[in-house]
Parts: sequence; structure tokens; C-alpha cells
Amino acid sequence: MWTIISYSDIERIKTALRAELPDMKSSHRVEALARGLCWNTYAAMLAALRGGPANRGVNQTAFDEYLMEAGYRSIPTDTLWRVIPELAEIDAIAQREMRSDMPDKIEGMCWKLSNMAMTPRS
Repeated sequence: MWTIISYSDIERIKTALRAELPDMKSSHRVEALARGLCWNTYAAMLAALRGGPANRGVNQTAFDEYLMEAGYRSIPTDTLWRVIPELAEIDAIAQREMRSDMPDKIEGMCWKLSNMAMTPRS
């Protein structure tokens, strides 16, 4: 799933993440958010969004994996989907229709986006 994210959306999403994951360090929440939106770091996400809104893949798996690597074992299901309102509204439909290979495809798209961002432009 793709969504358009703007710099101003980030504060709203951070507030929602704080409500969903109150016992988690804020730095872990925002870094997981960046990974879930296919950026390598929170700093890279902010820098990119200062230039304007971006159409991004949403990768719940990358979000969850970052938090697990940070030591969190109990992560509520579909947290990232619930904190991005546009996605929360369509989540039920998308989950019913999503093919089993979709997470792999999204992960591949995130890899491509990350590598494109790191490739110098001539």
C-alpha cells in the first residue's frame, strides 16, 4: 500500500504512535516509523519531507522488525496501519484482498526506494 506523507503529517502520526506505544522510547517509535515508510532513518525522512510531500510504500514488517531489533517483543498488530488515518480507513478491505506475496513486494519496493535515494544524481 502506498500513501502520500507530508512533513506536517509526521507530528500527527507521532502523537498517534505515542498513544499506541506509550511505554516505548520516542526515538524507537520515530525510527520505526521511518523504516515503515521506506526510509533508512528518521533524519532522512525529515530531510526528504522538507522538500514536499512524498508518495511512500507502507511496510508494517519493516516497522515491526526495527522494534524487535530494538528489544521490543510485544508489538500490537498493525500499529503502523492504525496510526496513518488514510490507511486505517481502508485497512479492513485491503487485508481481505491482499495477496500473500504483497509484503515481499512492498519490501522490494522499499529496497529500491532506499537505493534510489542513495544513488547520486548527475
